[in-house]
Amino acid sequence: MEPHGQVGKVIALPLQPFPALLWWRAAAESAARIDLQAHFIKQSPRNRITLANANGDQRFTLPVHRPSGVKCSQFEVALVDDGWPRRLLQTLRTCYGSAPYFEHYFDELAAMLEKPYTDLGAFNAASISWSAEALGVKVPLPVSTENPASVSNLAARGHSFGGARWDEPPYVRVFSDRTDFVQGVSVLDALFHLVAARRNIALLM
Repeated sequence: MEPHGQVGKVIALPLQPFPALLWWRAAAESAARIDLQAHFIKQSPRNRITLANANGDQRFTLPVHRPSGVKCSQFEVALVDDGWPRRLLQTLRTCYGSAPYFEHYFDELAAMLEKPYTDLGAFNAASISWSAEALGVKVPLPVSTENPASVSNLAARGHSFGGARWDEPPYVRVFSDRTDFVQGVSVLDALFHLVAARRNIALLM
């Protein structure tokens, strides 16, 4: 697989919750690194989880509070404790309760979500670690702060990653008979749906 970035450049992956398969495809590159120090951006995938439902897609927003008027990393953004783990689990059950592998992952996912997280960065990092274990892959190393000029910042926008496009191969979903295949949703979607999830997701990537 050819690197998406330039020769000698690091592919800086955004820190976000349960990233889509496109993120994981880029993470498989030897030059991939997670950018832990990037500034938090409002109304972005940094605190949103995109899911698929009977109407197409659905976004779950993690409640956060950040210092007003200053740039800060996700580790300086507070994750508001307003019962969001319970709401997320209910949303996942509504979207995927009939998916073939939902129950297989649900208990361990619930245990991960119900741990205490004080900041957005800690939760996003934990979600990536959990997803990597479920996929049977390694978590990319963080971006080095020693040579920031080497970074090619490839933030995911739509289905584009640093100018390279990738059409996610469709697979059968719970609502496939009612809606078109939506690309770019959380990796949880693929885990809940695919037979022999690790092998099949590896093929998709």
